[in-house]
Amino acid sequence: MGKTISRAGRGRERGIALVLVMTVILALAIVATPFVLSMILQERSGTLSRYESQADYGADGARNYALWRLMYSLDPIERRFPNGVFSSYYWDNAQEFDIRTDEMYLTRNAKVSDPKGVIWGISVQDEQGKLNVRSAPPAAIQRVQQMVDSRAVSLKDYLTLYSGRDSNWVFPQRIRGMGNVLPSQQNVIGSNGLYVDRPEVFGVNARVRASKPGLKPFETKVSANYILGQTPNGIEFNPAMPAQFVDGVIEVEFRHPVNLNTAKRETLIAIFEGLHLWDSKSGMVFPDSQVGRGEAIRLANQFHGKDFRRIEQFALALAQSGLTATQGIAVLLNSVCPTAAILDGTGTVPLCFKSYDVYTVEGLSSVNNPAGAEVAARGFREVVSVSPPNPLTRYVESQLDFDLMVMQLVVSMGDPKFYGGYPFGGRVATFPNMLPLQNLQVTSPSGTPIGPSDVTLKPQQKQGKGGNEAFVQLFAARDYRGASGLEKQLQNWKNQDPREHFDDSQEGKRLQNTAQTYPWGQVFTFNYNQQNPPAPDQQTPDIAAGGMELWVRFESIPNPIQIFDVREKNFENRVTLRVENGELIFTVCDSGLGDPNPNDKIVSGAAEIRQPFNPVKDTWYHFGGYWKGTRYAQLALLVDGFAHPQQKFSHVNPGGDKVITKLSSAMTPGATSFAVQDDSWIPSYLTPLLIGNEIVLYDKSSGTMFRGARGTQAAAHPQNATVSIW
Repeated sequence: MGKTISRAGRGRERGIALVLVMTVILALAIVATPFVLSMILQERSGTLSRYESQADYGADGARNYALWRLMYSLDPIERRFPNGVFSSYYWDNAQEFDIRTDEMYLTRNAKVSDPKGVIWGISVQDEQGKLNVRSAPPAAIQRVQQMVDSRAVSLKDYLTLYSGRDSNWVFPQRIRGMGNVLPSQQNVIGSNGLYVDRPEVFGVNARVRASKPGLKPFETKVSANYILGQTPNGIEFNPAMPAQFVDGVIEVEFRHPVNLNTAKRETLIAIFEGLHLWDSKSGMVFPDSQVGRGEAIRLANQFHGKDFRRIEQFALALAQSGLTATQGIAVLLNSVCPTAAILDGTGTVPLCFKSYDVYTVEGLSSVNNPAGAEVAARGFREVVSVSPPNPLTRYVESQLDFDLMVMQLVVSMGDPKFYGGYPFGGRVATFPNMLPLQNLQVTSPSGTPIGPSDVTLKPQQKQGKGGNEAFVQLFAARDYRGASGLEKQLQNWKNQDPREHFDDSQEGKRLQNTAQTYPWGQVFTFNYNQQNPPAPDQQTPDIAAGGMELWVRFESIPNPIQIFDVREKNFENRVTLRVENGELIFTVCDSGLGDPNPNDKIVSGAAEIRQPFNPVKDTWYHFGGYWKGTRYAQLALLVDGFAHPQQKFSHVNPGGDKVITKLSSAMTPGATSFAVQDDSWIPSYLTPLLIGNEIVLYDKSSGTMFRGARGTQAAAHPQNATVSIW
């Protein structure tokens, strides 16, 4: 039989299927909704991550573009590929570091200023325009901190650790002595001071370094300098300089200079404020030399953002600033040598006009959506040192290249006698253009007029007259020791400076078997009354006392060699220095009256100093011969500043026999006879002899001796005391 299904049963089955379907759909919806939401959030986070990555890459790209652009400011590139503002190889201004995002180098390859896309931002700061906290004095740093609110502005915009300098230590000098360097100073000078040839650059608070072979370098600070009247003990330090460094070398720290063209106003105020000059005579600050806050602000406003290229340009602008003369000197001196003693410890940092290619770069990037709303932003700050990805070449091909190695202090102060050799130790002369010194007029070999150094690059050098070669030569320091009114009597000297330096030649004057001669009136003063002069043939020079110094280089070694010779006669009014048979011989004769007896052994004698000397070819020697008289200990002979330990003094007669001897035994004050090592030269008649400071009259024929003659006192004399003709 067939089975019958009612309609009601079928309806119930359909309802259950619908419920099952709806249950499955609901379950799927419950399960799928988190996936949908997760996918939406994932899409949003992916988009945001993409925006953030774009911002990261954008900031990095802005930094990289800035580095690429800054390469144009490098000296080698500006020399070889000058372009627009990047044509100033020896100076840098703020315009060179003003990098904009609308430059064609960037916009033609990238869209970095799209308000509905990517916007870049670039900021570059020259680290040379900031105070370096490693060398700047604390007072200058504190002034910056007082003027700048660190809650609103980062002090990193004013202070740095990364600016450059040409050298850490400069102006090396020999430490001549410490404490009681001379017996006559023992009651005046203490035991802590140090003595050098040029103490003018060792101002209070200047950091110095002493070095000597076998010792670890010692760093300290100057606490007082005797040239300012602050102490009788030379230059004093805290902590004190160890005595072991005598004969060593001392150098002063070269503080990091600040680029005047890129420094902020607050930085310039901190540099100028507080400067003054110290008057050692009055023991107080020079009147009107103090640079206060008002003057510092006026200077900062005048100099900020300007394009200074050289120290001469800065000095000219300073002269027009309205400062007093002493204030101007203080500012100008500080701009080159802030450790100068006369600044009395108020010096801050020197100025320069170029960057040392170290910068703070801020790269910024903002990413906007199509509606123009910012969706991501990135930025970072980094200190970078810029250099091209290829070897650099240092060029010295313009006159300025040489002059930049010369001390700028003389250029700015115009006084070659002061601060000689700062910062790099040696005074030099440059050609074809000389430094524009007031008291040092020199003509170059090519006759080029003296003036500011030219900056024309000369990649292809041409020699000879009218050529474009630039070169540097050692420039003999002007020696003003012994300067007096008597020098005005000397004739035919340029600027009344009676010292021959051969400035118009590259390396002294080559004599080539000829003599360099001078009329006696150019070398010696006169010994007669100018108001009533004798006849010209009776006018004689005054050579009673004096000295002569010169540098000599031997291109060949003949025998003998006459170095200098001044004489009226062979044994009268003569000063001669010669090299003969391996000896350096310094001969001096006074204006003796002579003797009609040619057999007299003490007639027309000469005083001599002899020492071993074998010169080496192509080597420079410095000779100094000095005379006060012709008696024992009244002559001096120095080679390179030193007396040879085997030097021998003697009196000789025209026959070459010595007329000097020594005591062979000690002599008491009451002795009426003496024993000498050689008496063959003593005449048989009554003869005045000098023993120490006593004059004795000795008659060799009778053996009679008179003590304490001619106003002297009889005294005891040791063995080997010198006995000579009075």
